[in-house]
Amino acid sequence: MQKIKNTITTIGSITLDVLFYTTNGRVIPNHSDPTCSEYLAFERSAKIRSDRIFFLPGGGAANAAVTFARLGLRPTLIGAVGRDAIGKQCIDFLRAEGIGTMRVQTSARFPTGISFIVNVGKKNDHILFIYRGAAQALVCNRQILSSAKSPWIYLSSLSGHWIKNMKAIQAYLNKRQDRRLAWNPGSEQIRSKSAVIRKLIRRTDVLIVNEDEALELLLRWGRSIPRPGPAKLAKMLHSFGPRMTLVTSGHRGAHLYDGHTMYFQPAKVGKTVNKTGAGDSFSSGFIAGMILFTSIRKALKLAMYNSASVVTHYGAQTGILHSRDVRKLKIV
Repeated sequence: MQKIKNTITTIGSITLDVLFYTTNGRVIPNHSDPTCSEYLAFERSAKIRSDRIFFLPGGGAANAAVTFARLGLRPTLIGAVGRDAIGKQCIDFLRAEGIGTMRVQTSARFPTGISFIVNVGKKNDHILFIYRGAAQALVCNRQILSSAKSPWIYLSSLSGHWIKNMKAIQAYLNKRQDRRLAWNPGSEQIRSKSAVIRKLIRRTDVLIVNEDEALELLLRWGRSIPRPGPAKLAKMLHSFGPRMTLVTSGHRGAHLYDGHTMYFQPAKVGKTVNKTGAGDSFSSGFIAGMILFTSIRKALKLAMYNSASVVTHYGAQTGILHSRDVRKLKIV
């Protein structure tokens, strides 16, 4: 695939990911709360040891931007890092991937964000401890968005003054009806009852959430779901107004509903060493596929292959596919 003229702007976090692997933990079922089905537990006051630890680039917006760049698009990133060595390292890595960093902001108040990711046992069940850092200082206004001149915006998790930033994104999209929005909301947006969430969902072309997030969104907005399943969740979320609703379910695949057809993409099951970035790689892989192929089925296949590759490598970005990989997969 040759580089195309289309550009895409990703908005959200840039982090350093610290991956910590251990066998000293337990997964405990929780049947009392449908939005929290399992706990990951450790013995109190214990010294938890690891024989594998990795320091790798991450962050929702950065992960997505790497997917777009490697698949032949021209991404630019709106995010924030600290004025520190980690921030400089993150920017250098993004530039090496061919990602536009002119709109990456640097904060003197906050250091670069860090995610500490604990992976437990043979199944690599994991939990993330997140320090948002400079992401809290991100400013995303209409002037910044206009300067990117991208037909697509990929919005991931926001923190800090995120409501103000989302209102600016909403205003920009209302003015530019030719712009398309893919939205993979973060935990703060999922938990919020702010009216700006519902308004932006109605302006979203592709809403992307996992099964737990879909359920929590619906429960947050007063929808009763006696027997939830990913297909039903996708249809119910679609009633909020997005053009397409994509609900991922890990090893059980993904469902997409466009108001007429329910599409299902089975997962590609293989050896998993890391689940960090699996959602980001699926989401961004789908949007890249829609831009490159304009086919939902082909885009879902690309998303699945991208995610399947990421989970077989350490880190959220190491296993992201390149254009040459896609040619070998014969998706086109």
